[in-house]
Amino acid sequence: MDTVYWKKPRVLYALLLLMMVGAYGSGMMVELYGNAVKYASISKELLERGDWLKLTFKGGLPYLQKPPLFFWLNALSMDILGQNSIAYRLPSLMFYGSIAYIN
Repeated sequence: MDTVYWKKPRVLYALLLLMMVGAYGSGMMVELYGNAVKYASISKELLERGDWLKLTFKGGLPYLQKPPLFFWLNALSMDILGQNSIAYRLPSLMFYGSIAYIN
């Protein structure tokens, strides 16, 4: 029996509910604080400079402590949706939903 689970409405509703709970739990509507401010500024500098290979923050200090994929996805989201906290958190929320779907 070949069943496509993602086409079932119950599964889609459950994923949507899970993503909404994840958005609430991650503070999607709360302003950025702590390390999130630093990471968002790194993504913002990627957009402003246009150099997507060299991660910098605070006006040019190199940042080599994390892999760049996280910052690339955040910068791409910020480029499409504008520079706000929802655009910054959206890639993480999408990965959260996809991992929940896979499991």
